[in-house]
Amino acid sequence: MKKQKFTFVGGDLRLGAAHEYIKSLGFLSDTFLLEKAESIKKCDKCIVFPASDVYVLPLPVTRDNVTISSPLSDLSLSFDDFFSLLPKEASVLFPKK
Repeated sequence: MKKQKFTFVGGDLRLGAAHEYIKSLGFLSDTFLLEKAESIKKCDKCIVFPASDVYVLPLPVTRDNVTISSPLSDLSLSFDDFFSLLPKEASVLFPKK
């Protein structure tokens, strides 16, 4: 069975820590919109939207109801763009208020 690949999108160091934890369990994992997080290895920081099986969004998911919260990035990603980039079979995990 193929191991699922995770991508942690935006957020703060909590998603960086979750990324490292998932990797320690043997899963493939990347980050996107976390390039200023010094605790994440450079090779795990994607500058192009990565193809994954599971995408994990931050808490809070947004601060403006338009873009994904990404305080550790100079880039921004709107929800419209995020959903248009998702592979068909991908799952999205996000916090519930």
